[in-house]
Amino acid sequence: MARLSSGQITLHRSWNAIEEIVGSALNRLDKHLQDRPVRTLLPDSLPLLWIDAVLMEQVLVNLIENAVKYTSPGSPIDIEATALPEHFRLSISDYGPGIAKHQQTRIFEKSYRGATETQQNGVGLGLALCKTIVEAHGGLIQADNRAGKGAEFSIELPLHAPPLLAESEALSSVA
Repeated sequence: MARLSSGQITLHRSWNAIEEIVGSALNRLDKHLQDRPVRTLLPDSLPLLWIDAVLMEQVLVNLIENAVKYTSPGSPIDIEATALPEHFRLSISDYGPGIAKHQQTRIFEKSYRGATETQQNGVGLGLALCKTIVEAHGGLIQADNRAGKGAEFSIELPLHAPPLLAESEALSSVA
């Protein structure tokens, strides 16, 4: 966390499909998710993202773990992605009690733990780490509540134009 915050860490970016990163995060959390329906809405038309896959997977793991930790057993978790003209949006929503309005920005501060978290383990670094990683990618993370659901964490990342394939690469990938 200290290295990320001070800018001493280098992102190891490459072109990645969000579907693979979501799948990897869900595989890591398989034992925690056994009694939970996880609903994903990841359209086939999503662009590749210029990101550090390992760090973005950690962001997803932290957000999904929080959804498990702060909701009733068996309640669903929704993961949805959309590509807009200028940015990519990924949201993780749960069906718990939501987040108090006055905590929606503070929960991203280092060591901040909300009043309702006293029964939960942790030191309050998970969401601060998520924020640091997302911002290192030039993105934004925020928390909100959705009507009929609980908390929703949304991540917005800038879209980058993928590199053009050289003509010989394009021909060999078709063959």
